[in-house]
Parts: sequence; structure tokens; C-alpha cells
Amino acid sequence: MRIELAPHSRTLPALLRAQAEAHGDRPLMKIAGGEWSHRDAAVVAARRGAALRAAGVERGDRVALMCSNRV
Repeated sequence: MRIELAPHSRTLPALLRAQAEAHGDRPLMKIAGGEWSHRDAAVVAARRGAALRAAGVERGDRVALMCSNRV
């Protein structure tokens, strides 16, 4: 199934929400013996976004991520 989003709506959160709607609990990826569904990825991304907002990050701010190769 192909997900169509308007150009101005092509953000990572919008894509994850659309994929979660379309594919729900179907597996998205396997990680360290566990598995994430499309819905899991959308929920985790929303939580991370909420944590950034709570820390004062606003639309248009730039954020750097420094971590090893992991989820």
C-alpha cells in the first residue's frame, strides 16, 4: 500500500502516523531480538517529540543527536 501525503505534510511524524494507520501492528523492524510494529514506531517518535517540546524545543529549532548506531 502506498501512502500519499501532500508535499507540505511530508514530515517524519506525519509519515509514521500514516504508516501506523495503514499497517498498525504489522512488523516494521526487528531489533536485538525484539520487534517494533508501525504503531510502536509512531508512539515512540511522538513520545520523543513531546520530551523535546517539554525541554523547550520549538518548531524551527535545530537539534543535534549524538549517539552510537542504535534505535
